[in-house]
Amino acid sequence: PAPGFAAPEDVSAIEQARGAMGDYLLKTDPNYKVSESMRVDAQKKQRQLALLDESIHTLKTSFNGRLLELQQHKHRVVAVLNADQGRLEELENALHPDPKHVLPLDLRGQKEDPNRRYHVTAEDLAAHASEAKAAEVGISGSDFGAHAVRANEQPPAQTTPMKKGSPPDAGPLALESARSELVIAEQALARERMLQERCELLERREESIASFDGALDELCAEKSRLLSDVQRAELRRWVLHRELLLLREFDQRDRSLAAKLDKAGADKSELALKICECQEKLEDKRRAIESLLERDRALMAEFDGAVGERHKHREELLRIFRRKVKRARKPPEGLDAGDENNSEDEADSESDGDDDDDDEDEDEGGDGDWAEGTGPAGCEAGLYERVCDLRERRLDQEDAFSEQQRGVELLKKENDILAKRERAVDKALLDARREIEAFQTDKQARLNELFALVPLRLHQIVVDRAEDGEGHSVPADEALVVFPTEALAALQAQPSQHRESKSELRQRQRALRVEHATMQRELAARDSRRAEHHARCVDVQLLKFGQEIDLEALDAVGVNKQAEQIQHMISATESSQADEVRALQREIGAARQRLAQVTEESTARLNEVARLFERQEELEAQLNRATPAPLEHSKERERQKLVGRVKKQAREVDSLKAEIGLLRQKGGHVYSAPPLPPRAYETPSR
Repeated sequence: PAPGFAAPEDVSAIEQARGAMGDYLLKTDPNYKVSESMRVDAQKKQRQLALLDESIHTLKTSFNGRLLELQQHKHRVVAVLNADQGRLEELENALHPDPKHVLPLDLRGQKEDPNRRYHVTAEDLAAHASEAKAAEVGISGSDFGAHAVRANEQPPAQTTPMKKGSPPDAGPLALESARSELVIAEQALARERMLQERCELLERREESIASFDGALDELCAEKSRLLSDVQRAELRRWVLHRELLLLREFDQRDRSLAAKLDKAGADKSELALKICECQEKLEDKRRAIESLLERDRALMAEFDGAVGERHKHREELLRIFRRKVKRARKPPEGLDAGDENNSEDEADSESDGDDDDDDEDEDEGGDGDWAEGTGPAGCEAGLYERVCDLRERRLDQEDAFSEQQRGVELLKKENDILAKRERAVDKALLDARREIEAFQTDKQARLNELFALVPLRLHQIVVDRAEDGEGHSVPADEALVVFPTEALAALQAQPSQHRESKSELRQRQRALRVEHATMQRELAARDSRRAEHHARCVDVQLLKFGQEIDLEALDAVGVNKQAEQIQHMISATESSQADEVRALQREIGAARQRLAQVTEESTARLNEVARLFERQEELEAQLNRATPAPLEHSKERERQKLVGRVKKQAREVDSLKAEIGLLRQKGGHVYSAPPLPPRAYETPSR
């Protein structure tokens, strides 16, 4: 490999080792820097204390819960054992009438159930009263119990020993001989059943007691671990409390630095927002300037279109077009008269500085023989007016351009000011961070001065020893360092591991070099053989064909049945697809024709509708012109006249109807009918 070559797997392994390598820099080291995640204050330390207290309470509560569960389990086991003990006593009495064979069982006492210490029964009260009475008469409770036991004992039965050689009683022997074999077998079977039940009860009692003892042993071991953990937690709590008292002294300084940092951050955010807004405004101004330049080019193109290149008065009209004319500046919208006067004064004062340029332009344009109000001699008046109009538009654009330029300059100045302020704020922010870092280092140094209680075991303590002048081994004067023994052993074993890995890598490198040299020789041999074969092939081609033949081209020209079949399939597929495409194109053409027809019909109908709307508007306009709009009071009078006329005609019609009705009657007299009341459809006049 090349001298600077590095294997990718080795590079990745080195990077992984660097990332996973532990940092054993002590907090007491001068170069130690407190990271943001490791910084503490009074609030964080108080939160740590609260969490530690909660953890201690959780551990104690969990252990007490398990203890109460085990106590309840013991109550259940004792109840089962009491029941089994009664059955065992029955079995023992049946198997062994002698009371010495009854299996004793020592059950729980009152001290094992502290929750029932205040539970007193009538028997307890009676026993306590008897003990008190006995104490009064001077008799101890133990003697009283012994006398009571002796009083309750029955005298032993007097049995007469059977004399040797005396004949047995004839009655039991006759009864025993009378028993049948079936009764004897049933008794033996019952005895076997009782013995089996006795064994099962004893095994169950032993299993229950063993399981309870195992749970109790586990709880005792857990209690030992819990006591150790609680003790370490109490030591940790004492250290945290000392740290909290120390951090409260730094609390005011910490708050002031945090407020300073927050203020600097807020100022930076505000400045960043303002700079962003200023940049957006500058971009808007640039776009506006570009649009003005586009309009200026369009205006120049319009002038070129009005005045051709070969026009005889182009030079004079161009000077007129480019001449600067003093004029009153247009005030912006929303200003009153006083503001307009002020703006005119400012415009005059601003235009004073451009008088020299205007004079120069006027001098340049003063070569002609025409006045300002008239064009050059022989020039059309309409063309001159158009050029003057274009000049006014150009001047308006120049004014707008100057306004935009002034706005850009102001925004640039504002941006520079904001940039300076941002640099100042960045410096203040950096100073605040450095001050906080120095303060945190000082605070960590003060915290390092506190004593920390750490429980250690003997195998965790390693003391470096040095030899004095007399050759004796004594502890070193430097401060002791607490370090895990396993990690120390691993560090001590690392040099040998590195040496072994280094030797393995060297062997691998030598093997790779040998393999590389071998492969190089093989490659050179293959190249030489390939060159020899190529030369022989060229010689054969020259002898046979007289020239060198391109074998790849010859293979491409040769017949390939599989390729021909594939080509035939491709051509068939392409022809079918071409037919489908042509059919689709014909359908698309027909659809386009239909669309064109429908579009023409729709256009004709829309034109007809537009024509009808125009006709309607014309008719409405003619109608409006033919009937002038009367005034409101004349309309009211005409309406009242019409209403009165209608009412009068209605009354006449009613009277005529009444007369006709009277005339139709036989023998009727003719008389005038009285006026009828107004009908429902009549509207009363105002």
